[in-house]
Amino acid sequence: MIKRVKKVKVWGLLVSAGDGSAYVQWYLTEKDTKKADEKEDKDCGPVFSEICNEMAETYEGSNIHREAVENSKDLREGQ
Repeated sequence: MIKRVKKVKVWGLLVSAGDGSAYVQWYLTEKDTKKADEKEDKDCGPVFSEICNEMAETYEGSNIHREAVENSKDLREGQ
């Protein structure tokens, strides 16, 4: 039996690691990336002159999708 996988869109936010490097945090919506960027600016001060976010396609259940689900959930619970 062939298992069907579903494509999903996720949004990545470029964030500073604090040591001169940067990494991507994944979220379910562009709105979530904007909220996370505002929270980061409030907590640590602005790092980038403008929000650095991009949409990507992945598959439901992938590592990136699971991270996006968790980060969006944490962001909403932290409000």
